[in-house]
Amino acid sequence: LNSLVKEKVNVVILPYNNQSYVTDFLSKLYKTHLDRKDSIIIIGMNAWTAYDNLDPEYLNGMTFHYPANSFVNYKDTTTIRFIHQYRTAFKTEPTDYVYDGYDITWYYAQLLTNNGVRFSSVLPTNAGEGLNMRFRYVASGVDSGFENLGVYILRYKDYTIIKAN
Repeated sequence: LNSLVKEKVNVVILPYNNQSYVTDFLSKLYKTHLDRKDSIIIIGMNAWTAYDNLDPEYLNGMTFHYPANSFVNYKDTTTIRFIHQYRTAFKTEPTDYVYDGYDITWYYAQLLTNNGVRFSSVLPTNAGEGLNMRFRYVASGVDSGFENLGVYILRYKDYTIIKAN
């Protein structure tokens, strides 16, 4: 906390999921932020959003960012249309599994249609984004397959979660 620089944007990276440690640290950091009027960006973990003892003001006031494997943008017109069609067909709300299944099927069906059975050879050059997932494949080794490194960087803004720019 003593390393924060006044009148500069301070970036604090805290890759911990220990709830008591994170809550205590953010409480102290937020108090310092208020006392000194420092500008702080905190980069943490997705799990923090579920901590019931963590004041959302800490996350909102210090511009909390975190990586996530999935994100449904409920303001996107394609997502809105998908949800409407799903509700009409199944009379219920889509779950995370529904979004994942749709995205995975859409991505691989598109690759299979455009490239045939050898679609795996073009994975690294065919990034994609579905309703809930990103696809960014890299070779994981010489004699191995591919690993999806598609990730979203999300942030708190006005007490909502949005994609960071």
